[in-house]
Amino acid sequence: MSCKRLRGYQLDIETGKAFQKDPKVLKRGQSQLATKLLTLWSQGKLSASCIQELAHLTTLEDENPEIKQLAKSGNFGQVPGNVARDVTSFFLKGQALCPPHKVRVPCLDRTNAKVEDDCCIFLPHLLFASLARSYPAAFAKLFPSDGLQPFWEDALRKGDDRLVGHPLKKGNWKKNLHPLTIHGDGVEYEARDSLMTYSWGASLQGEGSSLEHHLLLACYPKSSTCPETWAKLWEWIIWSFQALQKGLHPTHDPYGNPLKKGDGLHEYAGMPLTEHGWKATIWHVIGDHEFFCNVLGMPHWMKASPCYQCNITKEHLKDLDFSKLKFVDASFAKKEPLSSHPLFDLEGVTSRNLKGDMLHILFVNGIYSHLLGSLCHYICWFNPIGGHQKEMPAKRLSLFFNEIQQEYRLQKVEVRLTNLTLSMFCSPKSPHASNAFLHCKGGEAKHLAKPMLEVLKRLLGKSRAIHTQMLAALSAITDLVSLWDECGMFLTYKQHQKGMCLVKDFFENYKKLNEWAQKEGRALFHIVLKHHMLYHLVRDSLYCNPKSHSCWQGEDFVGKISQMCHSVSFGTKCQRITVKLAGKYVCMLHLLLTRDGVEWEKVD
Repeated sequence: MSCKRLRGYQLDIETGKAFQKDPKVLKRGQSQLATKLLTLWSQGKLSASCIQELAHLTTLEDENPEIKQLAKSGNFGQVPGNVARDVTSFFLKGQALCPPHKVRVPCLDRTNAKVEDDCCIFLPHLLFASLARSYPAAFAKLFPSDGLQPFWEDALRKGDDRLVGHPLKKGNWKKNLHPLTIHGDGVEYEARDSLMTYSWGASLQGEGSSLEHHLLLACYPKSSTCPETWAKLWEWIIWSFQALQKGLHPTHDPYGNPLKKGDGLHEYAGMPLTEHGWKATIWHVIGDHEFFCNVLGMPHWMKASPCYQCNITKEHLKDLDFSKLKFVDASFAKKEPLSSHPLFDLEGVTSRNLKGDMLHILFVNGIYSHLLGSLCHYICWFNPIGGHQKEMPAKRLSLFFNEIQQEYRLQKVEVRLTNLTLSMFCSPKSPHASNAFLHCKGGEAKHLAKPMLEVLKRLLGKSRAIHTQMLAALSAITDLVSLWDECGMFLTYKQHQKGMCLVKDFFENYKKLNEWAQKEGRALFHIVLKHHMLYHLVRDSLYCNPKSHSCWQGEDFVGKISQMCHSVSFGTKCQRITVKLAGKYVCMLHLLLTRDGVEWEKVD
């Protein structure tokens, strides 16, 4: 063919100005579509048969080898039972994560009879070691080491009592000891049952999804749990964390018996967990107050002495006076422990490692709910109880919310409360019968405060002393949250002092609001234990920004584990669910660590 008859790109090829591109080379490597399908499958959103069918249809238009591999799984879907097997064998060839460890535990069957069955857990020291050995790039991201020395030096400089006499302060500990966060919570995975779930991860991680911040530790359905179930599991969990603290693979099992050949635990017995000599210890234990009380055995909020961090009594909670309190330090907590939970048998772990959570203390059914609910109630019933309201409360609320929506737009708020009705903070038929309390999601409550503050400044002004106190209380608490949002993991002394001043202003004004409400006979500005816990949260912020040990990520993680658990629960006995879930989790984690695009949405 003559070059003169060629045009465009073909002419460039013939004249040597361009080169022919092999379409197979262009499409070689990972497929974005295959990645998405594998993500949906590994996270329990789609079944293996479903992604096979989608891939099969895609082969009509796409020649990518990964799509072809998915499409022909299970003999092109003719044997559905083999689809998951074929997908796993091809896409998880390099899977080198430690296998889940089976523990024989006492449990309850569907007739509530006590039986024994296998429960799969992920031993932290084995997962830590396998990540460092086989996924070094992912390990460096999951357990960053650059910030270790500054973290420990900052804690020492500020006098963190948890480091006084800490048994792991040996050798080059500032450079090789990773602080860990452990989170516990229950979550529904079906309408009639929930899953008690524990996760763990590095305290020094940066941004990312909750799946990148947390690693599954153990879980078990509550309907199959008896008192001995978790006692058995904790024996292995504590044993594994002790190995993490030493940085060595154990040579004996939790009961003192030497590990035997042929046992998977014997292969690395006595060897360092990592070639760099990394160690790790639990530094933050996070969860809501219900988890601390009902699971970890801390004093219940209804007891005479409800606080595990100081000596306050129940009758003085409403005083909001912290000048005469005696605070518990780590040494005292170790000598006189408030709980016999196995977690506190670990060296250096006491009730001082339990960190208050700003998500539950402030946003989810917390202080914001009491404050914002009371302010909404006051706007709707502006005049005294029994007095004439010029506008109906529902109409007042509608006008008030319209103003808030305008502020949303001006402040460019993305997480918005989409609707605001009387029933969200009181009973419309008996609005003064119970304390005003705004029911909404944590993110909605957090981002509602600033727009509401601007609207209230215009509506209320400073014509009454009570209005000044309302605005001052709301301004102080929003400024405190903004301070933490703007700071990094470590607050300076100046930032900490600013936080202490803000919380003091908030308590002074809120106490006056509470006294005014009681005098007027209004069920507003109620004081609860969470107000007291807020003080401890601000006081301890000197050592670590509360934002860095919040439960936002942990709550999101257990929600995703719940979804994954739901996908494997059909036709499975409750006491056998963890066995199937563990296999699914290993697939998801390997894909997350090795393929771009395998992730859930990030937490706001």
